Amino acid sequence: MLFYPFPLFSLPPSPAPVVVTVADLPIPTRALAARDIRITDGGDVYIAGGDIWLVGETDAIVQECGTALRLWQGEYLLDDIAGGQWQTVLTKGVSDQELDAEIRRVLQTVPGVVGVDNVAIVRDTLSRRATITASVTANSGVVLTVAQELET
Repeated sequence: MLFYPFPLFSLPPSPAPVVVTVADLPIPTRALAARDIRITDGGDVYIAGGDIWLVGETDAIVQECGTALRLWQGEYLLDDIAGGQWQTVLTKGVSDQELDAEIRRVLQTVPGVVGVDNVAIVRDTLSRRATITASVTANSGVVLTVAQELET
């Protein structure tokens, strides 16, 4: 086999990466900084036009509240105390006050939530589901409505 000490062909240089800072963005885009990736109702990443969509502060808080309510305690591998104790709270014989307290505890753990104002619970005992509607106050003072369905 013949050895060549130099390459027989050369690759074109790779283009330099484009670096965009916040200062390079137009003013309206800077004002609407994204906080989270937008998730569909089915739990998938929202992609439209080939782009992953992002959500801003208030939409992200509503989305994260729904995610927190869907999370069962011990389900997340890296944080076994995150989520609700739904296996004990959504069982027979548990009062609405206990369920209300657990919902408020879970919603208080979401970053950006400073208060949980109203919690409405509608239980369907035959299908073992609970529909939760809550009003939360964001750190910006905006009152947001969160709706989530839980099932055991």
